Amino acid sequence: MSIKARGQYIEALARKYGWTRGAELGIWYGQTYFHLLDALPGLTLIGVDAWLPPAPASSHHQDQAANRREVRQRAAGYGDRAQILDMTTAQASAQVPDASLDFVFIDADHSYAGCRADILAWRPKLKADGWIIGHDFLWPGVNQAVRELLMPVNCPVAATDETWARPAILPRGAVTICCLKVGTKYGPDYVNRLHSMVQRHVHLEPYDFVCFTDDPTGIDPWIRTAPPPYAAPGWWGKLGLYLPEIPGIQTERLLFLDLDVVITGPLDPLIQYKTDFAMAKDWPTGAWPAPDPRDRDGNSSVVLVRIGAVRQIWDRYLREGQPQRSPGDGDQEWINRTFPGLVDLLPETLVQSYKLHHLQDARPACSVVMFHGIPKPPDCGGWVKEDWR
Repeated sequence: MSIKARGQYIEALARKYGWTRGAELGIWYGQTYFHLLDALPGLTLIGVDAWLPPAPASSHHQDQAANRREVRQRAAGYGDRAQILDMTTAQASAQVPDASLDFVFIDADHSYAGCRADILAWRPKLKADGWIIGHDFLWPGVNQAVRELLMPVNCPVAATDETWARPAILPRGAVTICCLKVGTKYGPDYVNRLHSMVQRHVHLEPYDFVCFTDDPTGIDPWIRTAPPPYAAPGWWGKLGLYLPEIPGIQTERLLFLDLDVVITGPLDPLIQYKTDFAMAKDWPTGAWPAPDPRDRDGNSSVVLVRIGAVRQIWDRYLREGQPQRSPGDGDQEWINRTFPGLVDLLPETLVQSYKLHHLQDARPACSVVMFHGIPKPPDCGGWVKEDWR
């Protein structure tokens, strides 16, 4: 894993959101600090470090006095763009005006108390659309502080050497990624694993996460839970996605994922997909000859919807007396039959079926894999076992 990964990740965020002013807490010997200054000519970057011994746990750059000298000498070449505050992060926070930064990158004291104090002291320094970022998510103290104060976070650990990030205030235009756990068919471990996969596979997009459930027992405490927006047996509870408003949801859009999906690639392209209402494609392209209507059927294992955009679904459902037919019938069959052609179908580059796309042998090049029917992820080995965690 390249140590430059964190700098490249912050650089990508800065380019996407047009950041021009930030702060790094814990410069050490300056690798991330100077990478950002070199890569982003319009960036002014505050660097904070008191260079107190001992140096961060590592086999290199242990001489803190030498680290201080090297950083100061290099910073002089950037003029006013490099602003070094040679003091503790607590002292430096008093020198930086509130609501003045586009981002803060926390990589200083990795103890629980130290990281928690930095989050609380520096979050007010961010603009309304600013981001709080940090390093070493799997470090116990950092992990505890972030989980208590900031979840959910973006944390594509394999790509960014455990860098975590999230906006200080979730924008209205973001997406809420949600799931539905009702009854006992799926245990809390399915929710916990889904949240973990989401966290690893959302890179640059802001998001919230909620599990709609009638029983939060066993769900990790940092995962937000809420009652189902529509209480109904089985699949029919998904009809709550089409309510004109959904209590507790602050974003304009929802990305619904069934509990038994496996996330295999970045979710950003799925979050960015332009639609008011889309589902996964129920059958692979070519499974049925045109004009067979099944070729246009959606599968509600994955649903992307702008809240209120297709309220006609909910209104029609009410007019029909809220049918809950069974067996073999559910929300997606009713929507496909009642509103033919209404749903956009997500491309198979984003969502595929484990069974119907014959994915038993190789991890697919898509974002989400559906496991409708059997087998379920815990019954599979190979790449499924590696990714479902």
